[in-house]
Amino acid sequence: MGRTQPSPEEAIAHLLWLACIEIRHIAARGRNAATTEPEGPAKNGYERIRAIADACHNLPMLLGQSRKRVRRRAAVRQLEYLWKTATDEQLAWLHAGLDKIEYDYSNLDALRLEWTNKLRAEGLLP
Repeated sequence: MGRTQPSPEEAIAHLLWLACIEIRHIAARGRNAATTEPEGPAKNGYERIRAIADACHNLPMLLGQSRKRVRRRAAVRQLEYLWKTATDEQLAWLHAGLDKIEYDYSNLDALRLEWTNKLRAEGLLP
């Protein structure tokens, strides 16, 4: 029997857990320690921490909702917003993190493509 798809809330909880672990790891190496991540060039540890924190800063409040249906809708909306606004570096981090729990984000990737095409058609993106 196959594993069931993680819920959006589980995906968010996993991303928050992963962010805490990775930020702690980078911080332990010191501010000027370079990181070499598979999704991009080596960069200052502080820049990496900031990118991860920026991607996750709206996620914690969603998990505090007491009603499951409200929590689920909020989680879905926040993931959609995150996919629309994430930098390429943040998106690579999100993909890598959600791959670890086998979360299917293909609908979010399609939404991002649709969103960027719309912004390009309006002349708001190159």
